[in-house]
Amino acid sequence: MIPDFWSELRNPTDTYTSSLLLITISFALGFTPYSLEGGVGERRLQYRKIGLFNTLCHITIFIVCYALSFASHESILEIFFQSDISKAADLIQKVVGFIGMPLLFWTSYLNRTAFSKAYRLLFELDGHFLDFGEMFDYKKALRCSYIVVIVTTATNFIFFAYSTWMFVNNDLIPSLITFIVFFQPAWFLSFMVFSYNGMVSRIQFRIYAMNKVSRKNPTQSDKNLLHVMIPNFWRELVNPSDAYASVIALFAVSFLFGLTPFRLEGPKGARKLKVIALGLINALFHIVMFTYFYVYCFIHNESILQHFFQTDVSKLADFLIKIVGIIGMPTLFITCYSRRNIMIKLIHQIGFIDEKLVIFGYDFQYRRFMWFSALWTCIALGANFAFIGYSWWLFQSYDTTPSYAAFASFFEPNIFFAVVLTLFYGFCLRLSRRLGIVNEVLKNLVHQWDNKKNNKINTITTKSRSFNMESFSMFTIASKSHSDIIQQSMEIHQLLCEAASIANKYFTYQLLTIISISFLIIVFDAYYVLETLLGKSKRENKFKTVEFVTFFSCQMFLYTIAIISIVEGSSRAINKSEKTAGIVHKLLNKATTPELKEKLQQFSMQLVHLKVQFTAAGLFNIDRTLYFTICGAVTTYLIILLQFTNQNTGQPFASTQPPS
Repeated sequence: MIPDFWSELRNPTDTYTSSLLLITISFALGFTPYSLEGGVGERRLQYRKIGLFNTLCHITIFIVCYALSFASHESILEIFFQSDISKAADLIQKVVGFIGMPLLFWTSYLNRTAFSKAYRLLFELDGHFLDFGEMFDYKKALRCSYIVVIVTTATNFIFFAYSTWMFVNNDLIPSLITFIVFFQPAWFLSFMVFSYNGMVSRIQFRIYAMNKVSRKNPTQSDKNLLHVMIPNFWRELVNPSDAYASVIALFAVSFLFGLTPFRLEGPKGARKLKVIALGLINALFHIVMFTYFYVYCFIHNESILQHFFQTDVSKLADFLIKIVGIIGMPTLFITCYSRRNIMIKLIHQIGFIDEKLVIFGYDFQYRRFMWFSALWTCIALGANFAFIGYSWWLFQSYDTTPSYAAFASFFEPNIFFAVVLTLFYGFCLRLSRRLGIVNEVLKNLVHQWDNKKNNKINTITTKSRSFNMESFSMFTIASKSHSDIIQQSMEIHQLLCEAASIANKYFTYQLLTIISISFLIIVFDAYYVLETLLGKSKRENKFKTVEFVTFFSCQMFLYTIAIISIVEGSSRAINKSEKTAGIVHKLLNKATTPELKEKLQQFSMQLVHLKVQFTAAGLFNIDRTLYFTICGAVTTYLIILLQFTNQNTGQPFASTQPPS
């Protein structure tokens, strides 16, 4: 139904088809005389005589255009200005173009065999990589080609359209020859550069794949050389090889902030997280530091809020935030350190689950998770530091200098919250992906039974989202009976539920602390903003209304994001877990043998008693229902605070008229 050309443009299967767009454009522009022919495994670039004709046509067009431009002494530059330098520049451009453009086409044609040989070698090289189990993501290469072609075409077209509009708008219309001489070379040169970069990037990916293959079985001398050249920490940071190494960056950041006391030790297969004394000293330092800050602010009655306004509500808010902070921040550090063994157990559980998932043929690419965690951490910390920078600039611009204790007690808690939330969200992401693998395996069974295949699955391969940028990940089940697959899925699901329970034990008090402080700050920040926007604020200070609203809106936004990160991370894992039940019951309805029905009934009972659930110290569940609860509570307290303000000003809440 779909012609071969268009189907290959959508779903390339090898090096040739992933470069089909590049080859087609090169042919159309007269650079190469080749077209792609042959089926899968027999691809080749076929020389066409029309390609030579196309090249000669382009050479002739440019020679004629430059010759006519020389004869008429016409150029784009003379429309703008005429000077000795502009005339010299115009002459040099014409001479270089007259020689260079035909040379560009002619050398491309003369070296056509080198172009064909390069693609043939890449095609053969991919076959060798396939023997080592390395597959390339040809779709990604084609998508990159689309993006570059669109950007290149759009950039040149926008410049051409703008120039045409400018000339027409000023009643200046250069000849077609002048337009071609001035604008067309950039178009052709940009696509030539695109072709060159495309070839270089393909070679680069294969060099990377070669290094990856050699790392799988390095010689002893290679190992010694690597250990001498790159320290273990940085080597694992660049290319983590297991569940332990993939969290090394997260633990390094959290260690600096006094939240985790771990150091990674041991080679792959014998990893362990070792608690070091410096971690305890770091945690105690942060506890003492925050306690001092809050006590200092209590004694000297200092706060950031007092620089904006002082009312009964702001004083109450300041008092509550200090109380919650002096209790919550030390609690955060104490619970992180006292439950350090739970975190060690959690990471060990994740590593053990990954080993079990190998039976499904799933090869985890830990580097993607590590880079995602690093990016998430940088964004979270960057947003907080940007807010701190803006606030410091705001105070300095009005010659206001809060004490360091007041500044730290107001701004720093959310930085520490961001690190804890990165740890929590990272775990939820890992848990949801592993639950997704179990669901995919069970879906494969549903598909097999729908197609009435045998009880033996010889090979099931289903494409999934890849952790690797250069290859596809696969779920592969080889020579397993349906009963064995269900049993193994059930065991892995149990381990994942246990991992979720372990994580809940570790994070429960931290999450309660973060949600409590965030809720309190959101309520009062929303009140300050609404009070100001409704014109009910009695504040008298040097800050402008826009600056005041921006300051508290930014703080409210940061703490809102903190709550959203908690809820969305836990909800993602919970939703993946809930999908398992529906798939198991589909299998139960389709099961035909007593053995399969018994296994599936056991799985169904397990799903009833083992669930992924997160709570804040058992006080409330952390899922999307928390949004409704928080919104309702915030609305209630805002109405109470606004009513309190109206009573103090002597105005009824619904009235906008001033009191008589």
